[in-house]
Amino acid sequence: MTGHVALDRAEEATSQNLFAAALHEVHRRCDRMFCVLTVVQWAFAVVLALALSPRTWDGREPSIHVHVWLATVFGAALVAPVLVLTRSHGGAPVTRHVAAAVQMLWSALLVHLTNGRIETHFHVFGSLAFLAFYRDWRVLLTATCVMSFEHLVRGSWWPESVYGISNPEWWRFLEHAAWAVFEAIVLSNGIQQSLGEMRAAARRQASLESLRAALEERVAQRTGQLDTSREQFRALVESLRAVPFEMDLESTTLRWVGPQAGRLLETSPAHWLRPRFWDEHVHEVDRERTIQSFRACTTKGPGEAEFRFRRGDGSWATLRCLFAPAKDRPRPTVRGLLLDVTAQHRLEEDLRQAQKLESVGRLAAGVAHEINTPTQFIGDNVRFLREAFADIDRLIGAAIRLAAAPDDTERHEAVATIAGLRDDVDLAYLRAECPLALDQSLDGIERVARIVHAMRDFAQADQAEKAAVDVNRVIRSAITVCRAEWKHVAEVLQCLDATNPTAPGFAQDLGQVVLNLVVNAAQAIAAKGAGARGTIQVRSRRVAEGVEIEVEDDGAGIPESVRPRIFEQFFTTKPVGSGTGQGLALSHRIVTQKHGGELSFRSEPGAGATFTIRLPAN
Repeated sequence: MTGHVALDRAEEATSQNLFAAALHEVHRRCDRMFCVLTVVQWAFAVVLALALSPRTWDGREPSIHVHVWLATVFGAALVAPVLVLTRSHGGAPVTRHVAAAVQMLWSALLVHLTNGRIETHFHVFGSLAFLAFYRDWRVLLTATCVMSFEHLVRGSWWPESVYGISNPEWWRFLEHAAWAVFEAIVLSNGIQQSLGEMRAAARRQASLESLRAALEERVAQRTGQLDTSREQFRALVESLRAVPFEMDLESTTLRWVGPQAGRLLETSPAHWLRPRFWDEHVHEVDRERTIQSFRACTTKGPGEAEFRFRRGDGSWATLRCLFAPAKDRPRPTVRGLLLDVTAQHRLEEDLRQAQKLESVGRLAAGVAHEINTPTQFIGDNVRFLREAFADIDRLIGAAIRLAAAPDDTERHEAVATIAGLRDDVDLAYLRAECPLALDQSLDGIERVARIVHAMRDFAQADQAEKAAVDVNRVIRSAITVCRAEWKHVAEVLQCLDATNPTAPGFAQDLGQVVLNLVVNAAQAIAAKGAGARGTIQVRSRRVAEGVEIEVEDDGAGIPESVRPRIFEQFFTTKPVGSGTGQGLALSHRIVTQKHGGELSFRSEPGAGATFTIRLPAN
C-alpha cells in the first residue's frame, strides 16, 4: 500500500512538472508570436499614417505629419521592450504582462491614427483573443486595465482621438471597458478549460512515463537476464562436442559456424565460410543427398542426415547432422548441429561384427550338420560306385578277352566267364542303381555348394558403398544359413517377388537382418510349445516407395507390455544366457540409420508376429 502511495505521489509530482514545462513552452511560444506581431503592427501603423495623413502644411511649406512621426517613434518605443524581454526573459510573467500592455497601447495608437473610427476599436477585442493564447487570465486582466485607463485618460483629454467626437458622454469609457471585461471573462473560461486539458494531458503523460520507466526497468532486467542466458548458452554450445552452423540453401554457403569447428574437425571456422567449402569437404557420394535433405526440411520440418567429411589433415570423419529450417530469414536457410560420430560408427561396426560372429558361432554346429549330411551320402554313393566299377571292370575285361580270342576254344571259355560274371555281379542291379547314386551325389554336392555360397555371402567383408542389392538372393542365403535353427520347429515358405526387386543398400547387413528375424521367428514358434511344427513365411514385393520384406510366424506373439521396448538394445525376454538383446536393436539401426528405411511389426498374443522391412528405392 505504501508503495502505491509513493508511486501516486511521484506521478503527481511528475504531472505537475510536465504541466509547468508545457505551460512555460506555451508562454515562450506566445512571446515569440507577439515579437512578430508587434513588428508587423509597427510597419502597418507607419503605412497607415503615410496613407491617411502623410504631410501637413504651414502656409506653402509642407512637412511630415505628426501622425507619421508618432507611428514611427512611438511604434518603435512599443516594439523595443517586447523584443528585449523576449530575448532576456522569455516565458517570464513580466514579459507577457508587458506584451499585454504594449498590445493595448498598439490598439490605442491605431485608434488615434484613424481618428477614433469605431471599426478600429475591434483591434482591442482581437488583441484580447491573441493574449488568450498565453492561457493566463491575469494577462487579460492587465490588458483590460490598461485599455480602460487609456480610454479614461485620453477620452478626458482628447476625446476626438478615441471616440471620433468632441463631446462624448462621461461614461463612454465604461461602455468600452464593459465589453472588454465581458470578452475577458469568456476568454478566461476558455483558458481554464484549456488549462484543465493540459493538466489531464500532463497526468496521462506522467502515467505513461511512469509505465515507460517501469517497462524500461523490466526490459533492463530482462536484458540482463538474456545477456546472462546468452553467455551461458554460448559457453554451453562452445563446450559441447557439436558444431552449430547456419547455411544458405540457395548458395550452399555457410553463413556462420561455431568456434569449436576448428578444434573438433581440424578446420578453421574462417575456412568453413568459404563459398566452395561444402563441395571441397563433403564426400561426393553424400554431397547431393545431404543438400536435398536440407532443402526438404523447409517443407517437411526438422530432420537428420549422415555424411562423410574430410578433415583438415585429409582424414575422413563421419558426421551426423541434426537440422531445422530457419523461418526468420528471407532466403531459404537451415540451422543445425554437426556431431562427429566416427568413433560411434566404429563401435557400431564392431558391434555388428560381434553380432555376426555371434550368429556364425551359434549357427556353426547346425551348418556343420547341414554340410555333414550330404557329405555322408555322397561318400556312401562314391564307395558304392567304386565297388560297382570293380565288378563292371571285370565284365569289361572278359569282354575284351572275348573280342581278342584267336580260336573258338578261347571264345567259348570267355563267353562262359562272362556268363558267370553276369550272374555274380548282378548287372541289372548295377545298371539301375549307379545312375541314382550319381544323381544323389550331384544333388548332395549342390546342397553343399548352396550352403557354402550362402555362408560366403553372409560372412564376406562389408562393402564400402551402397549398391543395388538382390533382395531375393539375400533372403535365400539367410534362410539357408540358419536352416538348422528352424528345420526342426517350422517350415519356411518363401513367397518372393518374381521380378527380383532390388534396393540400394548393403547386402551383408540386410542378410544379417533377415537372418535375425527368421531365427527369432523360429524361437517364437519353439517357445509356443504346441508340439506341432509351425510356419514361417518370408515375402518380398516391390512397392511404389521401394521394396518390402515381411517375416511372418505363427508363434507365441509379442506381449503388449514389451512392445515399446522391442528394439531397445540389450532388452530380451529370453532366459539369462539364451540371448544378448542385440539382434532386433542392431537390425533396427541397420534398416533405419544405414538404409534410411523402416522396421516395424504387428502382433497378436498367441497368433504370431509379422516384421516388415521397408527399403526406399533411392
